[in-house]
Amino acid sequence: MVKKQKTKARRKLHVRTGDTVTVIAGNDLGVRGEVLRTMPGENKVVVENVNVHYVHEKAGQRGRRQGERVEKEMPVDASNVMLICQNRECERYGRTVRVGRRRQKDGGKARVCVQCENPIGSE
Repeated sequence: MVKKQKTKARRKLHVRTGDTVTVIAGNDLGVRGEVLRTMPGENKVVVENVNVHYVHEKAGQRGRRQGERVEKEMPVDASNVMLICQNRECERYGRTVRVGRRRQKDGGKARVCVQCENPIGSE
């Protein structure tokens, strides 16, 4: 019998690499940081200075590299972070906002702040 492989659906995340976010749940509640990497297939993001764990690296071959303990940011679920509004005219500037998607006049889509309806970042 041949097993079917599950394919991961492509998801759209509400945050992108380079966005400033704050953690809204978990051990690092309230910590702000920049998104370093997104993993849409797993619905996870890696945020700077959030969910830091020690990773033990093995020594290199024939002693060329010493084994060590390295601090590394681990992924957190995308639902546990919220975008911070960067629009100075918005009443929620510097605070967390929900993200929506609106159709542009040129036919494309843009992420917008739900509160002020202004585009977020460069699309």
